[in-house]
Amino acid sequence: MFDSVISCFKNARATEPIPAKLEAFLLNRRHRDKVLAVRAANPEQRTELKKSVPAATISGTFKVRNMEGLQYYNGLICLDFDGKENPWFTPETMKAQLAEYEEVMYAGLSVSGNGVFAIIPTNNQNPEAHPMVVDILGKIFAEEN
Repeated sequence: MFDSVISCFKNARATEPIPAKLEAFLLNRRHRDKVLAVRAANPEQRTELKKSVPAATISGTFKVRNMEGLQYYNGLICLDFDGKENPWFTPETMKAQLAEYEEVMYAGLSVSGNGVFAIIPTNNQNPEAHPMVVDILGKIFAEEN
């Protein structure tokens, strides 16, 4: 699954996709300084700085950045766990707990460092069912943690 091709974007405002392998996007250290700047910024600055960090559509490849532009759906689900909604866990603890689930192929800190995201492969091949699968998985993980 790490060799799945996804669409990447130069930043939050970009609409032109750049194809990349999932593993290359996740392990890319080229933008580490931007991520560290976001994490060090005060809350007002953080929102604007986050818009300059590259982004990706983990669940597939796109011609343009909207559902009508979907070219290929890979069935991967990316769940976000916000630190504000889970104050009893540090982000590092959340990441470690999520990584223990055999269903989770990757868990990482969010760009802000205050939350976590988890990538979960599914057997869903219907992009129209994607939101429903996200909701179901989100509820399952929320109940267990």
